[in-house]
Amino acid sequence: MIETGNSNKTDKPWLFQKGQSGNPDGRPKDTLKAFMAREFRVMDDDQKREWLKKNKVSAEAIWKMAEGNPHQTEEKRIDGEITIVAPSEVVDKLNETNRETSRSSTKQS
Repeated sequence: MIETGNSNKTDKPWLFQKGQSGNPDGRPKDTLKAFMAREFRVMDDDQKREWLKKNKVSAEAIWKMAEGNPHQTEEKRIDGEITIVAPSEVVDKLNETNRETSRSSTKQS
């Protein structure tokens, strides 16, 4: 079916309504992580090893369960020129931002 003319949000109840939470019930109280934590608490070490082996849990996953994901920060330094292909509006905005940054850093010196 093809619709013509303007449609507003009241015609589309599946869209988010202004001022209404997208998740009114909040985060689920009993997550899978909490469930598994309870299960593991009642197991002894041998049962835990057996469960991990039976379910083919990788060494990396076991490490992350124990220690959490490692902090992933990378800093890259680039020397030289970089060519970016972008629409002219984006280039103009970048140039404007660079000029403003240059002016503010010159004023602080």
